[in-house]
Amino acid sequence: MILKSFIMRKKEHQDFIMSWIHEVKLPITASFMLMRNSADKTVDYLVDKFEDELHKIENYVEQALYYSRIDSFSKDYFITEISLNKVIRESIKKSIPSCLYINGLPSQYGMKRNLYKVIANGLVL
Repeated sequence: MILKSFIMRKKEHQDFIMSWIHEVKLPITASFMLMRNSADKTVDYLVDKFEDELHKIENYVEQALYYSRIDSFSKDYFITEISLNKVIRESIKKSIPSCLYINGLPSQYGMKRNLYKVIANGLVL
């Protein structure tokens, strides 16, 4: 029974790693494509796109770190009460750049500022 459980956990781990590798390759490939096709793009556009791809990579790395610590959860984490409002605000702030597109194209800076204001007024970011 213990061996079967170990084999199952090992397979789940391998499946996660393979899936994670494929997921993290997407923003890396997108970044290379941005560089190759950047001739007619503005610097602001490229910076926005690269930031989006870096945020995706960062999220995937955090995901892998959390997964790698599942067995030592009690050693690595301190369980405490926190404000749900604070967690939601931080999550929205972190996700705003990837949400600032209109019809698949980046919005202009002024539109971004207005969106920040709307969100800030609604959630007090």
